[in-house]
Amino acid sequence: MAENVKITIQTGLNEVADYLRENGYDVCVMGNCKGGADISIVDVPDSDWEEMGSAECRIDGENEMLVINAAKYTKEEILNLVKNNMCKKPANWFEG
Repeated sequence: MAENVKITIQTGLNEVADYLRENGYDVCVMGNCKGGADISIVDVPDSDWEEMGSAECRIDGENEMLVINAAKYTKEEILNLVKNNMCKKPANWFEG
């Protein structure tokens, strides 16, 4: 079972959503999710124009959220990014 990570995904990315669910992740379609998410997956084919990186941390309230552009990755690469969430602070993280 995957760690407790909530993932929101853009409508139309069913293959990616199903693959993440098969690997034990909690995935919901944007607009139908309750509560905050740890990771958001979107499909922005022309991300240079949108000024969005392939995978980056974004501030969502007091939390950082990993935003992944599915247009740049295979479903296997997306799973790897989810498993190694670069925005997640380690348990021994200290802000002071």
